[in-house]
Amino acid sequence: MSLERLDLEQRRFPRVPFRARANVLRKNRWLGGLAVENLSQGGAYLSGNAGLALGERVTLAIHEAELGRVILTARVVRHDRSLGHSGFAVEFRMPSERTSGRIRSAIRRRLSQELAQRFAWAESA
Repeated sequence: MSLERLDLEQRRFPRVPFRARANVLRKNRWLGGLAVENLSQGGAYLSGNAGLALGERVTLAIHEAELGRVILTARVVRHDRSLGHSGFAVEFRMPSERTSGRIRSAIRRRLSQELAQRFAWAESA
């Protein structure tokens, strides 16, 4: 399996759009200025260039109002680099039960909000 691309069949958890700030701890140095674009129970996609290698293990700190601050160990599984955009995907590595529960709750809230917006749009059409 190539780490460069994860096909949909390889995803174990649904992803939801998720906007949050993130920092990565790499070699005892925090790198900031990253943005979480989407989140799942098993990982996240971040925009920004942290200069991380495929397969590299890092500590990820995600900051979001409803979620609070969660710190996870993660592994870089994909890079995306195109004109004017760079980002990367990480897979979470053995999050604690408490952290998993907080992520699961945040995902459920986002899915509920998205569903409510879709119904509101359908009723107004």
